Amino acid sequence: MSSHAVVQCEVILLRGNSCMPRLARSLEHAQPHYDVIVVGSGYGGGVAASRLARAGKRVAVLERGREFVTGEFPGRCNTAMVTLDKLDDPQEIAEVRAMIERHVRYTGSDRGRYILQLWEDMVPKFVKVMPKDYKRVLTALKKANDSGLSGDDAITAAFEENARDVARIGGG
Repeated sequence: MSSHAVVQCEVILLRGNSCMPRLARSLEHAQPHYDVIVVGSGYGGGVAASRLARAGKRVAVLERGREFVTGEFPGRCNTAMVTLDKLDDPQEIAEVRAMIERHVRYTGSDRGRYILQLWEDMVPKFVKVMPKDYKRVLTALKKANDSGLSGDDAITAAFEENARDVARIGGG
């Protein structure tokens, strides 16, 4: 059996007493024709596939590896490099909702509509993955802004503070 998956179809995987929706299906479930096939998505491939789908093309994304469903990802994440946080900031929650609403508007995504219909139940399932280096820079930038610096001066001060921070060497 191939380890490739076509990320366009939807299948439900039963796990215990709950249904975990999956985006991917195995290669043998592929449609007989696509306008475009993207091999190995990564960021660029994902963006290309999204833009082509929004343009009305039938797109298949072939990807190696496996798909992670809710609850699988945190146990497989390099927590030496990133933190895994709940999505609890009201502004961030609103931004994520707006992104999903845009996705539904552009793609007609049934999964997106489903998430929006159950929004209050879905928000606690989101995981914010924050690179520790980036989090440190954001903290330093806020500190620089709070001290009265702005623009390039604040960015320079934040960069210099992060460069001196020994925690970044160990990923902490």
